[in-house]
Amino acid sequence: MKRFWILLSVGAVITLVVCGRRTSIEVISNPEGADVYLDDTLTEEKTNCMLKDVESGEHTIAVRLEGYSIWEETFTLEEGETYTVGAIFEEVGSLKWKYQIGDTISSGLAIGADGTVYFGSFDGNLYALNPDGTLKWKYQTGGWVRGFPAIGLDETIYFTSDDGFLYALSEPGVLKWSYNVGEVVYTSPTIGKDGTIYIPSETGLCALDHNGNLMWLHSNVLITPSIGSDGTIYCDYSEPDELYYEVLALNPDGSEKWRCSIWDNWLWPSPAIGSEGKIYFGALPNEFLIAVNPDGSIDWISDDTLFACPWFGSPTIGIDGTLYLNSMHGLCAVTPTGTVKWFYETSEGRLVFSPTLGFDGTIYLSDQDGVIYALNTNGEERWKFQASGEIWYPPVIASDGTIYFGSTDGYLYAIYSDSRGLANSPWPKFQHDNQNTGRAGTP
Repeated sequence: MKRFWILLSVGAVITLVVCGRRTSIEVISNPEGADVYLDDTLTEEKTNCMLKDVESGEHTIAVRLEGYSIWEETFTLEEGETYTVGAIFEEVGSLKWKYQIGDTISSGLAIGADGTVYFGSFDGNLYALNPDGTLKWKYQTGGWVRGFPAIGLDETIYFTSDDGFLYALSEPGVLKWSYNVGEVVYTSPTIGKDGTIYIPSETGLCALDHNGNLMWLHSNVLITPSIGSDGTIYCDYSEPDELYYEVLALNPDGSEKWRCSIWDNWLWPSPAIGSEGKIYFGALPNEFLIAVNPDGSIDWISDDTLFACPWFGSPTIGIDGTLYLNSMHGLCAVTPTGTVKWFYETSEGRLVFSPTLGFDGTIYLSDQDGVIYALNTNGEERWKFQASGEIWYPPVIASDGTIYFGSTDGYLYAIYSDSRGLANSPWPKFQHDNQNTGRAGTP
């Protein structure tokens, strides 16, 4: 029998001792006291420790320690094999890497199934980066990239540019088709379960098939829509030059399901959808939070005391139904019935778009002074990270806990966290998921 182990200065080490058909696993870390998971099950042991009588075969070991990045590895043990693995912890909120493109990152981010990170820039390119921070490819458009890229089930990447086109790219950055939606495009595509692409344009909401052909058009829709689990499309409706706005529900064929008047308020920038199909959205200029039932009736409207500061983006929704909204200088947590739970006031610039919710419950915020905040569910600050430029869009969280965000300093940042991807909640981020489908349910 052979026995090996490696001790790293800051990290965890696993030593496997093979005895016949069963193995023992020794887990050593510095600092000590980390929780040890075997095949996603929390053991009763903390490092340094020995897990005895583990069967041979495929296993996953994970080591968790508060304040450090997550670490895990899957491996297969053959009978008679000795297997030694070492892992390094990094402090949460510390820089993993950054990639310089030389110009302002002008769009939100999307993450593909293989971990590729997609984003756009003022230089007119859509970039695709590997998870290790190396360039995979880039695609040049006729204008700077705007909004949020969206990824279809077949991994087609959809995005808009201020040259007036919606682009559809396949890997590795090959143009499939483009569709002219108007001279200035401020919105983002959403994707239905059947692959239909919905994109607001100068003439209204366009529904395109996967080949870029127009299926139908609904006039006077301005914002990026959200899609319910039943396929219902929720968006805004307003007559030109009239201060009268409605929440509009459309069937997948473009026919109207219902309208709900919100008077002289307009939706911004896109609604969130709860577990029971309730639609939540912010309304300007009166700064209301409004909850609409799936049948089009208003459930509740917040009063004037809801927000400590004006202006806010779209809500996101936690596992327990709590609504989180960014305001001018802080984050507001609201119960599903519209009551304020707490308010976290930031000391820097205005928060942007929406918070992003991590798998472990951590709430991530970004502001225009270049700060990423990490809060717990009570609104207490865990850590923060300062970039050297402004941040215009919310961060995204990969399944390995890496947080990505772009800045006006021309860098795409990757930082460590202890969140294993997005929260398993009804609406954990703007446009729902890392593929930015804007669709409730499984992406």
